[in-house]
Amino acid sequence: MFAAVAIGLGVDFAIHTIDRLRSLYRQTHNMEKTMKQFYPTTGRALFFNLLAIALGFGVLISSKVVSLNSFGTIVAISVTTSFIISVTLLPALVLLVKPRFVIGGTHALTSPQSGLASVKTLALAGFVTLAASSLNIESASAEDLPEGLWLMQQVNAVEDGAQVTRKLSMKMVDKRGKQRVRETLSYRKYFGNEKRTVLFYQSPRNVKDTGFLTYDYPELDRDDDQWLYLPALRKARRISASDRGDYFLGTDFSYEDIKKEGKTELTDYHFETQRREILDGREVFVIESIPVSDEAAKELGYGKVVVWVDSNYWVVVKAEYWDVKLNKLKTLRTKDIREVDGILTRHYLEVDNHKTGHHTEFVFSDVDYNTPVKDSLFTRQSLVRGAK
Repeated sequence: MFAAVAIGLGVDFAIHTIDRLRSLYRQTHNMEKTMKQFYPTTGRALFFNLLAIALGFGVLISSKVVSLNSFGTIVAISVTTSFIISVTLLPALVLLVKPRFVIGGTHALTSPQSGLASVKTLALAGFVTLAASSLNIESASAEDLPEGLWLMQQVNAVEDGAQVTRKLSMKMVDKRGKQRVRETLSYRKYFGNEKRTVLFYQSPRNVKDTGFLTYDYPELDRDDDQWLYLPALRKARRISASDRGDYFLGTDFSYEDIKKEGKTELTDYHFETQRREILDGREVFVIESIPVSDEAAKELGYGKVVVWVDSNYWVVVKAEYWDVKLNKLKTLRTKDIREVDGILTRHYLEVDNHKTGHHTEFVFSDVDYNTPVKDSLFTRQSLVRGAK
């Protein structure tokens, strides 16, 4: 009878531990981050579960019936032992062996020496964190927030169509209220994993036939190519990757913002999920993005970016930007998000520049994901010839 009860109660800790480790790993794709998230959340829950079971059966220890007294004692000891093993030995084995049923069998094993060192560190950290969270000493919320990198991966994975044709109206308003409007026509197409985008100015006359062409390569070690054609120069000028933080032709969007279209180069930033909140009736995750280096910050023009990501559609609905000196730079808002040809599409973007008092609005119309787009549009020769 004791064996059946002990196994039934003890296996519960192991099931919760393994299931939670597997779930967290699919969010973080990093075993050490998985362990750090496991102890303050699931580890705390397991600890309270232990107290409930151990104290519940421990009452029998006060019984004057010898068999009940012994039963209460050994059950309390067995569940305590199961809990300790589940939060120390079991995670240690997962970290060391990396079983296929937890991580999917796609990562190499660590060396026994480095694995055991990490095991000792994490086991000690786990006990300290567990005790602190149980006493509410640690300020971490019991709410389990997804990893920031994982959230941005979901944003980048949103379907944007193999090709698209659309009109874009740009309105720029300076701090004195003077307005300028630019009408453009843009095309985008995927060539395998490589994304190419071209934009032609249609009006007014002083900027007509200006063109912008980008090649966004999937290789991390390869700089993207960008060209800007100015009719007055009659030449397509290549834009260096180091200029991607510059503002795009009088707007408050950078060349990088135009190229990425609401997505983010994941290798440029470290991401951290700050909180979950409600924004304009939407449930959103708030994610802080810090450039990986000073050089990256200078190239991007941003020292910090905070984005609000819709938890249902994985679209950035708001973003705040700080410059490299961490002064508030600008705020982006996304509105009129609706499906076109079955693809979720942003139709209105606005940016307020807090430094200059400048305001930019982008309005997309006649969005078409079905009409074929010619490959020949995405060449430097086509950029010089114009949209015609």
